[in-house]
Amino acid sequence: MGLIRRCWAICPLKARKVEKVARRGTSGHGSQRRRSRAARTASTAREVEVRSSNRVPGTVRVPVTMHWIFAPAGLLVVLPLPVLVGSLLIPDDQFLPLFGQPSFLDEATRATALAYLVIMLVIFVVLVPMRGRAVAEIALDATAVAWLERVVKVLAFITFTAYAVWIGNALLRGLRFGTMLQLLSGEAGTMYVLRGQYFESISGVTTWMQLGAILAPLAVLRERATGRSARRLVGVLLFLAFARALLNSERLALIEIVLSVAIAYFVLRREAPSWVRRPVSAGLLVVGSWLVLFGVFSAFEFFRSWTSAQASFDGDFSTYAATLLLGYYATALNLAAFDGYVLGSQLAPGQLFDGSLWESLFGASPVAGVQQAYGLETFTNRSGLLVPQIAFGEIGGALVVVATALLLAVLARWTARGHVVAFALYCASCVGVLEIVRIYYFGSSRFLPVAVAGACMAISWALVANKRRQNLRYLSPPLENGTRSWSR
Repeated sequence: MGLIRRCWAICPLKARKVEKVARRGTSGHGSQRRRSRAARTASTAREVEVRSSNRVPGTVRVPVTMHWIFAPAGLLVVLPLPVLVGSLLIPDDQFLPLFGQPSFLDEATRATALAYLVIMLVIFVVLVPMRGRAVAEIALDATAVAWLERVVKVLAFITFTAYAVWIGNALLRGLRFGTMLQLLSGEAGTMYVLRGQYFESISGVTTWMQLGAILAPLAVLRERATGRSARRLVGVLLFLAFARALLNSERLALIEIVLSVAIAYFVLRREAPSWVRRPVSAGLLVVGSWLVLFGVFSAFEFFRSWTSAQASFDGDFSTYAATLLLGYYATALNLAAFDGYVLGSQLAPGQLFDGSLWESLFGASPVAGVQQAYGLETFTNRSGLLVPQIAFGEIGGALVVVATALLLAVLARWTARGHVVAFALYCASCVGVLEIVRIYYFGSSRFLPVAVAGACMAISWALVANKRRQNLRYLSPPLENGTRSWSR
């Protein structure tokens, strides 16, 4: 029945019938309301007929839906809001016994962090449509599918080459399988030996391993468009990211791949799963996500630090892992407040960015030496909700937060409308929303390769879209005035 209705909607006979009804309505026997409704229906029928005639044969249409739980507002509510509130409720006198550092969070700083998060949430709720069913499609004709294949191959080549260089460099430095077995057996300090002696980053090379976060969702889109399975490619990416998390203490690398793939599979659907649309199931999903995060964090932290800390920690491993996980977020806020305490009214734009490239532009952090003097080397992250204020002041920081939220909202809106490049960038950027309390992800060297790849993809897609429009101009039937219709 659905196929019959669709065929009838684009049938020229329906357009003629509606036009006949519209002419009949102008004879004076019908009401003005009936005439206007008939005229609108006739116009809609003509538009549907023109759009249908302009469709290129063989076009693949992948549905897109933006449910609230994987929209920016939902991501902000799932993790950042609870951990921010929990961190701000920790008494000042508990920071030193829990995290080994005094509290620098005053009432004004707490209010600023909460206000910035609320600003982002309001922008996301107002600007990003959140629906449970698809209202748009990603249309890919033969030219677009070929473009997608090329992009996936190029990104895969660059990503896996960077991984090969990273692993090859470790082998050249003398890495042996026995050293990794020492890590798995729980020998204290092995993680730091692996990270410091073997798996060091190579500037300008290993940075491109970050392209996996944008490669994975494009592989999922290719699977939905062509039927070519993405399991092998995504599986290899997950394995390599797991190796980075285990051997180089980069848990965020694994989170980037897992989250981008999950968002891609949720977005590229006709409708959100039924168990997500139910309020109780959605709540259980949120709680389950927290438990999974805690489990994964605990598993990696067991090999990373528990083997060294268990002798001095007064408690069991679960208490240690929970304290450390909360400490990552609470101390990120506290260290950002510490920077503001040291700098006073001095602005430090370089604090918004992280990585060797940005250090070459802005210089070393002006508070690095002071942090060591206070003995605050255990935790190093600065909260993404407070570094904009440190960099540009309260008003400038608010503008940075607004600009970041607007950029993410635009990506989400374009994704919901079926834009390919926006879809890939949105999937790769969601981790920045989840981690906004801990770091400003969009100013880090981790996000820079994704942004560069996104810009190159946008230019390439624009060229392909221009070629498609030229083809459609000659394929479409002429209109009544002798011209031809242009289609998107």
